[in-house]
Amino acid sequence: MAEEKKTGVRAPYNFVPFSSKVLVRYENAEQLPPHDRIDPTLKTGEIHVTIKAETPIFVSNGKKQNADFFRNAEGKCAIPGSSVRGLLRQNMMILGYGLPRVGEDLDDYQIYYRDMASEEGSLAEKRRDHYKATLNIVTEKHNQKPVTIAKNVQAGYLHKENGEYYIQPIEGEVLRVPRSHEGLRQFPNQNASTCPVSYTASAGGVKEIKPAGTAGMRSGVLLYTGKSVGQNVNPVYLFPQEDPNQGAIRLNEKDLLSYEIDYKNRVNSLKAYYDATFWALPEEGEEKPVFYCVQDGHVYLGMTRFLRIGYKYSLSEGMPKKHREIDPMTLDYPSAVFGYARKAGEKQQAYRSRVSVGDFVLQGNAVQSQTVTTVLGEPKPSFFPIYTKESKDYNQDDFRLRGYKQYWMKSVQAKQPANQNEKVQTKLKPLKEGSTFHGVIRYKNLSDDELGLLLWTLKLEEGCCQNIGMGKPYGYGRVTVSVDKLTRLDLESLYTAQDFCGGNRDETGEVDRYINCYEQYATERLDLKKGKKRASIRSQREIADFFFMKKTIQEPEWASYMELEEYKKVMSKKLVNTGGTVDLSKRKELAELPEVSKLRKEKEESDRKKAEQEVDLTEKMLAIYGPKHKKGR
Repeated sequence: MAEEKKTGVRAPYNFVPFSSKVLVRYENAEQLPPHDRIDPTLKTGEIHVTIKAETPIFVSNGKKQNADFFRNAEGKCAIPGSSVRGLLRQNMMILGYGLPRVGEDLDDYQIYYRDMASEEGSLAEKRRDHYKATLNIVTEKHNQKPVTIAKNVQAGYLHKENGEYYIQPIEGEVLRVPRSHEGLRQFPNQNASTCPVSYTASAGGVKEIKPAGTAGMRSGVLLYTGKSVGQNVNPVYLFPQEDPNQGAIRLNEKDLLSYEIDYKNRVNSLKAYYDATFWALPEEGEEKPVFYCVQDGHVYLGMTRFLRIGYKYSLSEGMPKKHREIDPMTLDYPSAVFGYARKAGEKQQAYRSRVSVGDFVLQGNAVQSQTVTTVLGEPKPSFFPIYTKESKDYNQDDFRLRGYKQYWMKSVQAKQPANQNEKVQTKLKPLKEGSTFHGVIRYKNLSDDELGLLLWTLKLEEGCCQNIGMGKPYGYGRVTVSVDKLTRLDLESLYTAQDFCGGNRDETGEVDRYINCYEQYATERLDLKKGKKRASIRSQREIADFFFMKKTIQEPEWASYMELEEYKKVMSKKLVNTGGTVDLSKRKELAELPEVSKLRKEKEESDRKKAEQEVDLTEKMLAIYGPKHKKGR
């Protein structure tokens, strides 16, 4: 089993599956508790919380270069309340059976890719075929030499005017300029850049190139697509001027979002060698030459003929069908407790949060751990064998996302990056393990079950850890969270002769009771059953998987990023392990990230066998030596 894990897909995270159920807490917005008064039938008060770092922890102050630990207004190291709030809301989505929403919990965009050479029979074979069909890639003979052409790819200038983007097609065709062309020598050696020029052409080629504005010549723009390294000669293109007689091609919000997310996901790898802003969308009033392809209602654009395109389906179409059919205005627990502002069609609603999370301030002096230089890159949803069930790519109409991404708990393991380029490296300046942070969470007008769920998202179960801050893939930021004190505002005793302006009742001993209130409420509302008996939500797969990930301290080698060569083997036709070529009948298993439930059941079975062996050994010892007699008998 261990050998298969090493050979197949692995990651420092896994996924808690989406539930098939959504727990609706309020039927409509009118039922939500008011904000303008304290309701005596509901709970209002404070939760005093301690976060203890079990491994070195680093929460960045947000600076891109030479970031330090975040500090509050008083200059003290702290975990921002917004970070804790984000953690609690994510936990509540799982424990509270929330409805994942497009734009809030999941961006609705297409994953971009480029694939012209995947093997026959590989995981990416169908993806390759889709890519070639979209661009209409064919090989034709020109001057007795085979030339690969993308017939659906055209060229134009991308503009931004009044906040909107459009592409204006060019006159004629883009001209390819050899790097050896004499006219290029007068310009600086530019890679991944553009340069306005004047030129003359003959017989489909570029004859002369002069500085922009030269009289008697055509106007155009040189597009340098990248560096020319060894035999990998990136071409230089010359774009003629725009053709105002052709209609402009407008870009919609979804295509722009898909392009921007793809750009952001690649920016670290790009900036290692280039000025990455070359691939950014133009600013207001600016323009840049681009290649583009219009297909199936989408406009794909890029800085090379063989540009990156989107998969057929966007990420949101991988959500469970039931979730996509539910009204996004549904008032689940995360919406009701943490508030929302959303629009669906013509409907627009907003509701303020009933929970306020303050900063968690470091207790005592800051003790620095060793500074670590690493690369925080990670596989994105583009690597579908990890993010989808059954390793289906986003061109398949039955692909499904695995669920909520959760990092494994593990000890610290941060290797020096293989790439020594400082542009892609990140310095972590963590505080030592054992650092503790204290903060206060204030709540207002919560029902017993809502308060119980909030407390559950905080403390989880006995033996659980959570992670926060940067470096989670390498084991940094593993913390335990404890509720030190729970107080409730008692309106009846707020203004009395005995306790004027008092009214805070200590309910620390009631924490588990409130959690049980939520458990009972949710179990009844969801109508969970096991056989003929009612089943607790704790027995549900998604809840059991969630707590398994929070309790299990994984060995770093089983929960780490794969090397580049391992990714290639997963996507290729064959997989190789230390024993040679793997039987292709096992390929499916090795090319999928193992489900948490499978790992959980294996651990439960292993623990059961271990317990049986211990009992068996005890019985054997008793049979040999007999029971131990007490002294004095």
